[in-house]
Amino acid sequence: MEGGWLDRLQALRLEVPYLGVAGFRPIFEALAGGALPKLRHLNLSHNILDEGGGCICSALSRIRLPAGCGLSLSNNRITSDGVVALAGALARGAFPSLVALDLSDNDIDGAGVEAIAECGRMGHLRSLQSLNLDGNDGTTAASIDVLAAALRAWGTFPALKSIYLPHEAADFGPAGARLVAVCNRERNVGLSWI
Repeated sequence: MEGGWLDRLQALRLEVPYLGVAGFRPIFEALAGGALPKLRHLNLSHNILDEGGGCICSALSRIRLPAGCGLSLSNNRITSDGVVALAGALARGAFPSLVALDLSDNDIDGAGVEAIAECGRMGHLRSLQSLNLDGNDGTTAASIDVLAAALRAWGTFPALKSIYLPHEAADFGPAGARLVAVCNRERNVGLSWI
C-alpha cells in the first residue's frame, strides 16, 4: 500500500461483505506500518462481521491515523463486545484525534453505549465531533443515563457537536429527558433520534 498516489489517499472505503476478518488483516498491518499517511476517513461499513467485529475493533488499536480522521463501522453486526474492544483500542491510542465515529446499524446494546460513554469520560475521545449509534435497538434507558452523565462531566467529549440515536431512545422517559437537557441546555450538542 505504500508509495505514489496511495500516499495522498484521504478516504478508504472497504464495503466488501465477503472480505472477512482474514481479509482485513493485511490492510490493518499496512496501516499499522504507516501506509496511507494522509488518510482522513476509514469506512469499513457493510462487512457483516458478526463475531469477527470484536477482532476488527481490537486490531484497530495498532493503527495510528493522522489527526482529524473519521471511522465508519456501520452495518457490521458488531455487538457490545466489539464496542468494548474498540473502546479499549481507543484507550490505548488508536485514532487519537478521531472526529467522527459511526457505529450505526449494528447489534450494540446498553453495554456498548456505556463503553463509548466511559471512553469519552476517560478523555480518549477529546476530538470527537460526531457519534452515530442509530439503528442499535438494544440501547437502554440506563445506557442513555450513562451517556448523559458522561456528557455532563467536565471535559468529556469537548468537541462533540452531534449524536445520532435510535428513535426508540426518545421513549426512555426521564433518561431521554436528561439526555436532551444535557445536549440542548448544557452542551449545545445536536441530538437526533433517527
